[in-house]
Amino acid sequence: MKLRQIPNFATIFHATGLTILLLIIATIGGVILLLLDIDPIENPAVLFLNIPIFAITIFIGVKLFGVKFKMIAPTMSVSPLLLFWICIMALGTIILISDIANLVYYFFPPDPEILEIFEMIGTTSYGLIAAGLIAPITEELFFRGFLISGLLKNYSGLLAILISSILFGMIHENVWQTIPAIFMGLFLGWIFVVTRNIWVCVGIHSVQNLLFSTLDAVQIEITGLIYPIDQGVQFQPLWLDLTGALLFLIGLHFIRIIEETSDGKT
Repeated sequence: MKLRQIPNFATIFHATGLTILLLIIATIGGVILLLLDIDPIENPAVLFLNIPIFAITIFIGVKLFGVKFKMIAPTMSVSPLLLFWICIMALGTIILISDIANLVYYFFPPDPEILEIFEMIGTTSYGLIAAGLIAPITEELFFRGFLISGLLKNYSGLLAILISSILFGMIHENVWQTIPAIFMGLFLGWIFVVTRNIWVCVGIHSVQNLLFSTLDAVQIEITGLIYPIDQGVQFQPLWLDLTGALLFLIGLHFIRIIEETSDGKT
C-alpha cells in the first residue's frame, strides 16, 4: 500500500509536527536506556543515538511529504572570499552568544548533575565526536537542509529562519542550551539561505561546539568565554563583546556586498 503524501511541504505545522516526532523518538530512546539501566554519564556512547533518531525522523518526513533526499543537503558552490567573511561573522557570533549563555547561567543556575553532563560531553572522546561531528551533521541536515528548504516554499526567508531556529532551540529541552541555540539557529539559518550550502553550516556548527572544549583542553582561560562554569558565572569583558560585535558587523557588511555584486551579475 502506497503512503498518501501530504502536499505543500513545509508549513509551520509540518515543521512543528516533525520536530515533535523527533522529540517523541528521542524520548522513546531515553525510556529504553532507563529500562536497561544505562547511565549516559557512565556510557557516553549513547550520545550516538542522535544518528538513528534524526535518520528515522527525516526518513518519515521524506516519505510523508514526498521530499527528495537531495533537497536536504544542497551544496551550492561558495567562493573563498564569501567563506572568509562568513568565518569572520561566525567568530563574532560565537563570542556574542557566549555572553548570552552567561546571562542564562546567571539567571538560571544549573544543577551539578547538568554541569556533569555538559562536562562529559566536552571532555570524553565519545562526547567530542558527538558534539563535533554527529550533532552538527544530523541537526543541520534536519533543521537547515530539510526544514528551511521546505519552509522557504511557503514563507519569507526571515520567517523560515525564525521558525526553524525556535524549533532548533526547543529540541535541546533545557534553558541553558535552548536560548543560545535559538540565536545560533538564527545565524546558521541565515548563512544557509545565503549560501544554500549545508556543509558550511555543518562546519560552523562543529567549530562552535568544539572551540571551547579545545581551548579548555590546552588550558587557555578567557574571562567569560573559556572558564570553569562550576566555579561561578563570569561575564566577558567589554572589549571582548565589542570585538565580537565588530567582527559580526564587518562580516555582515562584506557578505552583503558580495551578495549584491552577485545579484548584479545575474
